[in-house]
Amino acid sequence: MSRDFNANPGVQGVYTAGQGPYSGYGDTITLDPDTTPGAVGPWSGNVLTPDPMTGKSQISIPAPPNAQGKPGSLDIDATKRVQLRIVGLQPEAVSSIDLDGKPTLAVTYQPQYQVRTTITALNNAVVTQPSQWTDI
Repeated sequence: MSRDFNANPGVQGVYTAGQGPYSGYGDTITLDPDTTPGAVGPWSGNVLTPDPMTGKSQISIPAPPNAQGKPGSLDIDATKRVQLRIVGLQPEAVSSIDLDGKPTLAVTYQPQYQVRTTITALNNAVVTQPSQWTDI
């Protein structure tokens, strides 16, 4: 594509959206995370806040009162991990920059991410299936 700013009339205000020979500059770029290298990140570490006394993250389930009548709970060690992936780039701004002494069209993009989670419990004896990918 031409690096001449004057030859790129896809800039907002020159043509309406979707018009002009370089109108693609304002389009959202869709990425296929299954075929784009590096689009899917690794699973995170545990995102649950650990108990400061035990250092463990737990899920507490209410249980019947004990012999003294004190409310009981079943504390299960648990971890929650998240995974991110990038699925697109949405244009935020278009401007002109000087590149090697020539005016050049520059587009700033905002990444579009999705996230999914999984939970493990009972010292990894119970592992949930990852959730569905959701937009963030």
